Amino acid sequence: MGDFRERLRQIRQRAGKENERLAQERSEEKRRARETTGRVDRAAEEVEAHIEHCLKELQSEFVEFRFDAHTRDGRNIRVHWDEPCVGTDGTQEKIFHQLSFQVQRYYEYADVEVVAKAIVRNQDRRRCAHEEDVWDGDPKRLFPFVEREILEFTKLYTSPEEDA
Repeated sequence: MGDFRERLRQIRQRAGKENERLAQERSEEKRRARETTGRVDRAAEEVEAHIEHCLKELQSEFVEFRFDAHTRDGRNIRVHWDEPCVGTDGTQEKIFHQLSFQVQRYYEYADVEVVAKAIVRNQDRRRCAHEEDVWDGDPKRLFPFVEREILEFTKLYTSPEEDA
């Protein structure tokens, strides 16, 4: 009877140690997930702030543009303008111009992606994306992409209509 009781006790101790080990693993996984989420959020916020700053600089040079931002399927930041004009038949028309950036956070990959979309004279002209690993990389590597897309949009917007 004593041998049986001793084996029961050993089984319980082994199970307790295994449960402790599993709990520690889950705790470590949760800690890593929180750390990844924090890094991705900080990186995305840094990129979003840079986009906002650059678009407001664009807006200060081209005062006809309006700035706005919203959150739906990631953070969306844009400048836009509905340019009024008179059509060939004398009717009022609007010519739409927009540069928008969407910042996506991919927590499972520790990535931040920026998608830029340019509409000039009612036509989709550019759509580009760039992403950066924020675990090993630096979110500031996205800054040149943002700046390049704003400059390309500005060139398209200011070019004569027949060249656009």
